[in-house]
Amino acid sequence: MEIAVIGAGNQGTALGEALGRAGHSVRYGVAHPPSTVTEGPAPRLSVEAAVRSAEVIAIVVPSWHLDDALSTIRQADLRGQIVIDVTNPLTEKMGWARGFDVSNAERVRAALPGARVVKAFNTVFAAWLRGGGRALGEQLTGFVASDDGEAKRVVLGLVRDVGLDPIDAGPLDAARLLEAAGVMLVRFGAFTSLGWDLGLKLVHPPPRP
Repeated sequence: MEIAVIGAGNQGTALGEALGRAGHSVRYGVAHPPSTVTEGPAPRLSVEAAVRSAEVIAIVVPSWHLDDALSTIRQADLRGQIVIDVTNPLTEKMGWARGFDVSNAERVRAALPGARVVKAFNTVFAAWLRGGGRALGEQLTGFVASDDGEAKRVVLGLVRDVGLDPIDAGPLDAARLLEAAGVMLVRFGAFTSLGWDLGLKLVHPPPRP
């Protein structure tokens, strides 16, 4: 698939690399693209150029830059487009930016009318995306939430492609819980003796046929 990753920080490049290894065509959309097209399999382009003709768009920016990213992205016509929100509501000091009343994913949906918004990849650290979806020898869980069944099916496939165990987490408002889990992991990594070598694995029965 043609995938545009908005944001080329550690998390964004890790997701792009994982998707690229799975055979997808990836390009990054950045606020300040290089003056010449970068070499390599995943060029860095303007956000507008990156989203053009992409089949899937993944927003992977710090939460405090989300509004700026959305103001640029919304200039494109994304009606019917699959948009994955990978953000967590953190402040620059790793605090929780908001409570349970609304998720970043729901904010993305409100800002991009007609887009098929999906929450995914927000509970997996960059190192584990680069490590085939595994942490300390364990396959991690990739939770996916959306109100759009077909978009959810596509993203569950992408989650499987990068090596995670795909789990349907329900409708988009479940992103409020998934984002709380993502914030919890970051705060564990930043403020406890556990450090960053941790991740989430859901123990569950085999999926129904």
